Amino acid sequence: MSNADKEKLALFRLRSWLTDNPMGRLLKSKEEARAAVRDMVALLERQSRRKVQRFRSDNSLEFVNSTMDLFCCQNGILHETTNLYLPEQNGIAEQTIAIFFEIVWCMLHTAGVELHYWGEAFMYAIHIQRM
Repeated sequence: MSNADKEKLALFRLRSWLTDNPMGRLLKSKEEARAAVRDMVALLERQSRRKVQRFRSDNSLEFVNSTMDLFCCQNGILHETTNLYLPEQNGIAEQTIAIFFEIVWCMLHTAGVELHYWGEAFMYAIHIQRM
């Protein structure tokens, strides 16, 4: 795995019902997910002038921990999680991510670009989806 791949080890994708536009961010590690959630919640609240009331995630450790619990509690956000080992409960998110990665692979293949540029292609796919 190249250094460029390691820098884009994880991605964070958020869909807001406030704006109905996808948001995404590349992360160097999954530990950055907490800060990404805080930043994106603040951005959504500023742009929509409405409070985020609910945050849904899977049961991964980057979302289910004392830091996220404290953040949600302090901001009046209800954190809902899916059941363990049941990705079907997170069907819309899983399907949306699959669609974005199909777009990414198509862009990379059509352009003849190496796979380690998937992060840039992902962010571009988010950008064109917001248009």
